[in-house]
Amino acid sequence: LVMAGLSAAILAAAGAATAGAIELERNMQDVATIWDESAQKATGSHLSLEDATKGVVQLSRELPQSAATAAEGLYQVASSGFQGTDAMKVLEAAMTAASAGLTNTETAARGITAVLNAYGMNATRATEVSDILFETVNLGIISFGELSNVLGDFVGLTAQAGVEFDGGAAALATMTLAGVTTAEAGTSLNRVMQAFIDPSVSMVAILQELGYESGFAALEQEGLHGIMTRLRGEIGQNVESWSMLFPEIRGLRGALGLVAANGANYNRVAAQMTNE
Repeated sequence: LVMAGLSAAILAAAGAATAGAIELERNMQDVATIWDESAQKATGSHLSLEDATKGVVQLSRELPQSAATAAEGLYQVASSGFQGTDAMKVLEAAMTAASAGLTNTETAARGITAVLNAYGMNATRATEVSDILFETVNLGIISFGELSNVLGDFVGLTAQAGVEFDGGAAALATMTLAGVTTAEAGTSLNRVMQAFIDPSVSMVAILQELGYESGFAALEQEGLHGIMTRLRGEIGQNVESWSMLFPEIRGLRGALGLVAANGANYNRVAAQMTNE
């Protein structure tokens, strides 16, 4: 009965049993396997599969994406834990990102949901996250697809450490400007965060000298850009000193990328992304 209703909704929305409608139906049947209306009712986000299908078709009319492609994006969103009306909010943000020509809907959805889940954000912030992703691509040497692929390398730690997503994204973009590849930058940012969370003896000493009880406290009070700026003020461009604070080579590579050009790149990117 659900599939019959779905087919009827697709034919009514698409207007005919075209190849596009057939592909849309196939993709929405995939969505149906993870579309949990009971859970949606419990969270106040209920949307029937038929209405979701109509919403997918409507979004495809408003944005330059086919309904079948939009349905693939909806599957990505729903599989990431967003259901009902919340899923449609995230899908719209992803389709808007894709319509700008920097990526496709599924890739945009993957990146947006990774951040929302890591930071415990609700679906209403999907557009905000999408905008930050765009800025990261615009300011760094990075594609949207590459960015989506590395978000999982660092967003868990930045969220845990209380660093806002725009602050972590600014650091990633800055590293790529210093010649660090996107894949390396994701790992390097992870190691930079770990250097504050589980600091070396040298890091503990300099943080205490600067008045912070811990790396967590420094990040909470200053943000990543702020504390890196203070550290640069203390040790300048001395690579040996930086290596004592960031003894893991990938963390050191990331830290040096952040202080390259005497911090000018980081200052500019952070100012544009975090409104400092």
